Amino acid sequence: MARKGQRTGIFDLEDVTVAIQLPSFEGTFKEEDTILITPPKLMIDVAELHEGRKGVEINSALLIVKEQMRLSGVRKATISEYIYTFKRLVDAMKIEYVDDIKLESIFGWLASLGDISDVSKQSRLRVIKAVLNRLYDNGWIERNFWKDVRIRVDTKIKLPADEKQI
Repeated sequence: MARKGQRTGIFDLEDVTVAIQLPSFEGTFKEEDTILITPPKLMIDVAELHEGRKGVEINSALLIVKEQMRLSGVRKATISEYIYTFKRLVDAMKIEYVDDIKLESIFGWLASLGDISDVSKQSRLRVIKAVLNRLYDNGWIERNFWKDVRIRVDTKIKLPADEKQI
């Protein structure tokens, strides 16, 4: 909860008492140029998310995590891959709230991927863990139960060189 007079979100501007003044740009633009000021993309009150009885809705949490990743400088391609993969988990396991994510749902989703290589499963698990870590850092998950989940991948053992190869 925010204290009196403090902001609750990164885009909270409703209590600003002084109007925002833009400097004069006379003579610097042509007539066909226009200045476009758009409202911020993320319009979710973080304080309201914690007050819900069932917990945080997964779609709201993903919006916030996506914006946090964007603000911290993560590449757009990485963000879209993370959100796409996590939404596949959410849709396949019919998860509505962050509290509904359990170890069984992660294992169930990995099993539902079918006959793909262990390397692909490991890659998808890495993405799921990255998003879950963000949810944990935001305080929406109490315990990081995914920490010990690993997928073993068989690696080829390189044979030692013989005398001909030396």
